Amino acid sequence: MPITQKDLAALLNISQMTVSRCLRGAPNVSARLQEKVHAAAREHGYSLDAQYVATALQRRRAGLRHTTNVICAIIADDMREASGYHRRLLAGVCDAAAEAGSEVIVAPRMERQFPRVVRRGQVDGVIHLPSDNLLDSGIPACQVPWVSIIFDIPGRDAVLVDIEDSMRQIAGHLARCGHRQLAFMGPDTRLGLQRLASLRRASRACGGLLADEFVALCPHETAFHQAESLAVELIDRAATRPERDRFTAVVAFNDIMAIGAIKGLAGRGLSVPDDISVAGLDGTEPHVPPLTTAAVPLEKIGAEAARLIAWRLEHPKAPRRKRVVKTVLVEGGTTGVRR
Repeated sequence: MPITQKDLAALLNISQMTVSRCLRGAPNVSARLQEKVHAAAREHGYSLDAQYVATALQRRRAGLRHTTNVICAIIADDMREASGYHRRLLAGVCDAAAEAGSEVIVAPRMERQFPRVVRRGQVDGVIHLPSDNLLDSGIPACQVPWVSIIFDIPGRDAVLVDIEDSMRQIAGHLARCGHRQLAFMGPDTRLGLQRLASLRRASRACGGLLADEFVALCPHETAFHQAESLAVELIDRAATRPERDRFTAVVAFNDIMAIGAIKGLAGRGLSVPDDISVAGLDGTEPHVPPLTTAAVPLEKIGAEAARLIAWRLEHPKAPRRKRVVKTVLVEGGTTGVRR
C-alpha cells in the first residue's frame, strides 16, 4: 500500500500539516526541516504529484471535483515595466498562494475567452485584472472561482481599492495647503470617471471646487501619452478665467499621468509645486522630487485575491465577497502651500 503524508508525519514525529508545507515549499519552514521531509519522501517512494494524480482519478470516477493547488493569474508579467505595478500584484498573489500550498501560473493577457487551463477546470481559481475593453465586450462564463482585481464585476468576488478614501486623503491634503480650486485629468473610462466623481465629492467636503471646465479626459488608449497635452489644455482653459477662479492644483488619474502633467506644465514655464501643485494615485512611479500620491498596497491586493480563492473553495455557495484595501497618502515634493 502506497505511503501517505500521514505515514510520513508519523515516521518523522511531526504534524501532517508540516509535512504538507515542506513538500509544497511553503515559506517560513526551515531549510533543514524541508530537506528532512524530502529525504524521507524519497526514501519511502512518496511523490506529491503521484498522490495528486491518484486522488484526482479517484474523485473523477466518483463524479467529484478535485483541487489542483494551482491558481491562474491573468496579470501582465512584463519585466520591462518600470513601475513594477503588475509585478507587485503578482508577488502578492504568489506569496499568499505559496503559504496555502498552491502554485501560480501566469496568463499575461486575455482576449475573448479564458485560457484553456481555466476552461478545462485544470486550476482551482482565477485572479484577473480585467480591462475596460474586456468589460465592454462582455465577460465570458467561468467554471472555477474567479476573483477580480481593481474592477468590481457583478456576481464575482473582488479585491478593490478604496477610491473614496484615497480622494479624501488627496483633497484633504490639498485643502490644508490652501488649494480650493482643483483640476483633474485622466482617461474617459470606468475607473477614470469613478476617480473623478470621488474627487468631486471629496473636494466639496473640504470646501473646494472642481469645475467642469477644469476636467480633461481622453480615450484610455492614448491617456498616458497625452498627459502632457492634457495639462497644457487645462492651463489654456484657466488662462481665460480671472486669476481668482483658476485652479492651483492638478490631481491626475495615476502617477504616470501626474509625471506627464509636470512635464506639460514645465513646457509652459510653470514650476511644480511653486506655481501649480500636482498629485497622483498608485504610488508606483519614481520621480524627483517624490510625487504626492495615494499609494496602493499592490502586494496586499494580490495576497487578498489569492486568499479569496482559498476561501471560495471552502465556501462555494456563499454570497459574493468584496475586500476593500485602503491607500496611504504620501506627501511628496510635488505639492506645496498655495502662495
